[in-house]
This record gives sequence, C-alpha cells and structure tokens, in this order.
Amino acid sequence: MLAAEYSTATPAAIAEAVGAAYDLDVVGGVFVVRGFNDTYELTLSDGRQVMARLCDHRYRGPANVDFETAFMAHLDRSGVLVGAPLAACDGSLWRMVEAAEGPRELAVFRKLGGDMALQGWNPAKAPTDRQLDDIRLLGASHAAIHTAGERFVGPPSLYQLDGPFFLRDPLALALGAPTLDADTGHKLREVGERAAARIEAIAGDLSRVICHADNHSANSFIVEDADGARTVGWFDFDDCGPGFLAYDLCVLLWNQFRRARAPTLNENGLAVWRVFIEGYRSQRPIPEADYAAIITMVVLREIWLLANYASRIPQWGQLSVGADFFRDSLKLLTAWETAETPV
Repeated sequence: MLAAEYSTATPAAIAEAVGAAYDLDVVGGVFVVRGFNDTYELTLSDGRQVMARLCDHRYRGPANVDFETAFMAHLDRSGVLVGAPLAACDGSLWRMVEAAEGPRELAVFRKLGGDMALQGWNPAKAPTDRQLDDIRLLGASHAAIHTAGERFVGPPSLYQLDGPFFLRDPLALALGAPTLDADTGHKLREVGERAAARIEAIAGDLSRVICHADNHSANSFIVEDADGARTVGWFDFDDCGPGFLAYDLCVLLWNQFRRARAPTLNENGLAVWRVFIEGYRSQRPIPEADYAAIITMVVLREIWLLANYASRIPQWGQLSVGADFFRDSLKLLTAWETAETPV
C-alpha cells in the first residue's frame, strides 16, 4: 500500500465510527468541507443532524481537543450558544481513530442553524443595517465568551496563544517553503523579527483571555428564534486557547483587510469594524494597550496563515501555494507594520 500524507475518510466510515462509539443511530452522512480539518454532516434515524469533525495533522502538534471540547461544554453551560460537543457512550467528548496516515482525533458536535453575519457581503458595497446589527451582536457575544472563560476550570491547553506560538515556529515553517523565493524570504524574515521585537516590548501590558482564535465572522451563525430574537451561535474552536485579547480581536479586522484585498479598509470595512468593537465594548472594556496592539496582532495572524498554507504544500501541491502567494502576503505585512489600529 502506498504511504499517505493525507487521506479523506468516506462519510460511511465516519458514520460507522460514530455509531460504534456514541448512542446515536446514524443512517447517513455527507462530507461537508475540507479545511484544516475534515467536517461531516451525519443524519440520525430520528431526523436530527449532527456534525462530526476529523482532525488533520497540523504543524503546531496534536489537536488541542481535550481543552477545546471541555471549554465548549463550559460555554454551553454558561449560556453561550455553541455547537457543543456530544458525549460518547463512555462519557468522553472525543476519541482517536485510525486513518491511512496515522491516528486522528474525532469529535461530534451539535449542529447549529442560521446564517453567517456577513454572508454574501461585498466590501465594495455598504453593509445593510441588518448586517451591521448582526456584527454588533457578534462583538457582544465574543465578549461573552471571554467573560465565561474567566470561570473555566478544565484540562490545560496544549498551546498558549502568544508571541512565540505565532512567530517562532510559524515563521520558520513559512521561510522553509519550497516555493518561497530568496528575496521575499529575506524580507519576510525581517518583518517577523521586527514583529517579535514589538510583541516582546508590549507583552507585559497586554490582557489575556481564553480566545476563540478564529473569529473571522464565518465561524458563527446568526440564529433567529420563533419570536424574531437574534443571537450568535459559535463553532470551530479548533484553535482556541489562552492568549492575548488583542489577538482574538484582530482576526475580524485581518479578515476585513483580506476581503478588501488591500492593506487598508474603505468606509464600508471600517463600518463593520466599528460596530463589532461597539458590540464588544457594550459587554466588556478593551484596555487602551490591547486596542493599540490589535494591528500588530494582524501581522502575527498573517504569518500564522503563511505557516498553515506552507504546511499544506505536501497535501495540496506546490502550485497551490506558489511564490505569488508569499509576495502578495509580504505587501500586506509591510503595510500593516506602520499602520495603527482603526479607531
């Protein structure tokens, strides 16, 4: 048998694994999306649907699934709407299964409904009042996650989401990409070194929370009840862990930059950012030092992205993460270095 860098499990195989371990009568399933993990939607005999996630091997190391599932269960108990993990027959919230390339972590989650807050929005157009209201809700709910995190007691996180986690290993991995040209690599190293120096200088002044760590607005749904009340439902806590508040807030801003394909935001993008921060501040303050550091965290987030894409070259192939990808990213990073967090 040929050795595998990565394999795609069939929905039938996932359904069988879940049916054997959980008190769930699985009658069908579909493969939904391949990202940094593989996600499946399973249908039960009573018509309900659940989501199953098969973790992929990532450069950071093992999946932080003990911490992740315990934290999501805590949020669920705390009144934050999440796609909570389901317990297997033995009470565990995840289990290891064998794949062609080796063991991978499998977990099952409650399925959420609803629409994404900015679904279909084009930064060239002004967001609607409803979209702005939804982003304001997203900010307030993000604050609720941080508040609930202050009361979390559970398994320790494998990772601390701080400067070394986002710079040392990710930068080394990106610089080792076979498609990175020498000139871009040299400049990228300099950007990383300057970012490391800035983080070291301010780290002692920054607040820490339990981060969702991937709130780019597409890892949550706006859920509407029968009375028309709208709330936010969260999923994809795969990258969560204790870390900088400024980093957890930066991800939405970073995503707005990338949506605009520019190192600055137009008024439409700024409107989205402002109401997100307004919503957050309606529930929790953001200390001045943390707010100022958000733009520096945007640099860390981009380097994190470079590392994750570089690590996928053995799976996706060199044409999927070519030299232009790194050059375009360097242009953004260079611009963000001298920018300030939008007010």
